[in-house]
Amino acid sequence: MGESFWKRLKRLERVRPSLYRQGRFDEVKDVAHRLIADAHDAEQRNNARSILVSHHQYLGDFEAALAVIEAQIEEKADDLQAWLALTEHHHYAKVDLARAANAAETTLSLATQQAVLVRQVLGVRMRIALATGDFDKANETLSRLIDYNPPAHSLDVAYEGDFLENVPAGAIDAALISRYSELLSAT
Repeated sequence: MGESFWKRLKRLERVRPSLYRQGRFDEVKDVAHRLIADAHDAEQRNNARSILVSHHQYLGDFEAALAVIEAQIEEKADDLQAWLALTEHHHYAKVDLARAANAAETTLSLATQQAVLVRQVLGVRMRIALATGDFDKANETLSRLIDYNPPAHSLDVAYEGDFLENVPAGAIDAALISRYSELLSAT
């Protein structure tokens, strides 16, 4: 019997940088496609698809990356990781801030329902709100970041502060910025 799906996936993750250095891009894509085809369930397919998304993005093939993300969401509409990937793809790779903002709302809803990655999604939402000049949403998002207390054993990121440097003077409630800065410095 051959190697398990997970061992093959981990091996691809481990050797991918070396394959890239050698210019063996098609091999990475082929192995990822075989993993997707051999997957036994949505979790396995989506783990392999995540590698394929990052592969396409690495090569600058953003339309192919988007198609893979959309396939993930089509298969499992409540896949938080896929929605987060879609949000960040539109935000960073495609710089389509309107679509990023729309996807961020679905992503935040899923994160809140699943009680994971809420702080990370709020950080992404904050960056998008600042980039679009939606300062009402930015104020509301910063307030939610301050008030959010992750449940015990919840998977999430630490407080992020990189977006504070992009806040135009007077655009965000100074008291919120001060409270958030205190949280940042306490961690």
